[in-house]
Amino acid sequence: MMSMLCNIWDDFSYWVSVVWSPVVFILVICGLSMMALWTLMTFFKKSVNKDKRPLWGKIVLIAILLVIVFVLCLAKFN
Repeated sequence: MMSMLCNIWDDFSYWVSVVWSPVVFILVICGLSMMALWTLMTFFKKSVNKDKRPLWGKIVLIAILLVIVFVLCLAKFN
């Protein structure tokens, strides 16, 4: 089981670090990061307005996007 997981990680790491060109990697990371920042900005805009409750699903979306960015960077530079 552990061997299979290591093989999947090795294949994914190879795919991100070798198959993707540096331009594609930068575009994907920048796109995901910009989506996370835009979602964070809209979350804070909703939180400032006292009439509406903040949408906590946006925090979950931000966390998911940043985890994806982290995993892609870990696969690229590890």
